[in-house]
Amino acid sequence: QVLMHRFSLLAVMLVTTAQAEERVLTASPHGHLIHNRQIFSPDGRFIYYDSRNDETLLATSTFIGRVEITTGNEEILYQIPSPSAHGPGVGAVTCNPINGQLAFIHGLANASAAEPYAPHRRSGFSLSPDGSLVHLDARDITPPLTAGALSGGTHAFHWSPDGARLSFTYNDALVPIRSAPTDLRTVGIMTPGQRVVVNDPLPAVDFSGDAFSTLVVPVTDTPAPGSDEILRAFDEGWLSPSQLAFQGIVRGADGKDVTELFLATLPALPGAAIPRQGLPPAPPAGVAIRRLTHTGNRKFPGIQGPRHWVRPSPDRSLIAFLAKDEQGLVQIFAVRPSGGPPEQLSRLAHSVETPFDWSPDSKLLACAAGGRIQLIDASSGLGQALTPPAPASQAPLHGVCFSPDGRHLAYNRRLKNPDGGAFLQICLLPLPPTD
Repeated sequence: QVLMHRFSLLAVMLVTTAQAEERVLTASPHGHLIHNRQIFSPDGRFIYYDSRNDETLLATSTFIGRVEITTGNEEILYQIPSPSAHGPGVGAVTCNPINGQLAFIHGLANASAAEPYAPHRRSGFSLSPDGSLVHLDARDITPPLTAGALSGGTHAFHWSPDGARLSFTYNDALVPIRSAPTDLRTVGIMTPGQRVVVNDPLPAVDFSGDAFSTLVVPVTDTPAPGSDEILRAFDEGWLSPSQLAFQGIVRGADGKDVTELFLATLPALPGAAIPRQGLPPAPPAGVAIRRLTHTGNRKFPGIQGPRHWVRPSPDRSLIAFLAKDEQGLVQIFAVRPSGGPPEQLSRLAHSVETPFDWSPDSKLLACAAGGRIQLIDASSGLGQALTPPAPASQAPLHGVCFSPDGRHLAYNRRLKNPDGGAFLQICLLPLPPTD
């Protein structure tokens, strides 16, 4: 009855327009691509970005930068010494919400035409506020492998709410290379400050790291139809410092693959992953995984829509994701960590077009739909379109992220420069006051 009452409120949702003064923070003639979350410094003073002008071109991204919100001053924080068209590449920078430490993707230093940047040829770097730079995950592809090191590539790092751990998605270099969606991608965590030393490393291929890493989701290329066995795990989000939600592809009883929501509960000190012949390593003992959604009987089964990371609410009451409604529009849905049927949180007139974010108080959601920034009340379903419709070439892109104080939204647009070129710039939108 509570769920039906919620739907009845959503069914009469009013879409209003409240135009706000959007600021374009950056202007330099290069890309300023922001990640899908954790893009602000803890004090909200800076936004971090990489130099991509297209999210698919990480190999050619050469630096990590930041822009000061009040002044618009842009600053390069780290630049690759010897970039090339084949890598190494840097990108997808996120900021620790507690201490301001940065984490970002860095391709292997020996990138070349023969061995270019690739999902299994990358790792994480950390840049501290004092300027110190370290490898995060240790990498070891030379048996015998090192406990706490990985034998592939990590990316898309997200800090746990307490800033003590990082999650990531992972592709192994020692298993046969497959094509998506059967590339056996999986999810892992790492703990900075627990250094892993790799002895006798191969130059640029094996290296020590500042963090102990482990994989937390077992995947298989032959999941049993109708089971909870996972073909591919990806695009995760922290519910708490010890719980990580993620998307997992399973095989339905009809033989069709569908993406469902899972929750992993993690031990305080996970051990090293366990090697397996022909498959990525299995999680250590103590990791418990529970499937939260079973959507095979819906008109449009599974998690769907643009690529996005699942979003637990800051108050931990809901885990949100994108799926199609009965009309085939991509909307925001959520389930409770304890389970139960998905609840529809948005009833927008157009499909959601970007990743979405929760406000710090868990009361609002933000995304782009119909070429406009949309603000949604998570309890009533009422929505506001905050910006006028934009042509597809200038529509909001990538993460739509709340500032730490919840008063602004940041996102990308591709805008023309005076010379006629078009570049990803960072926009900032103040939010209307709430009662």
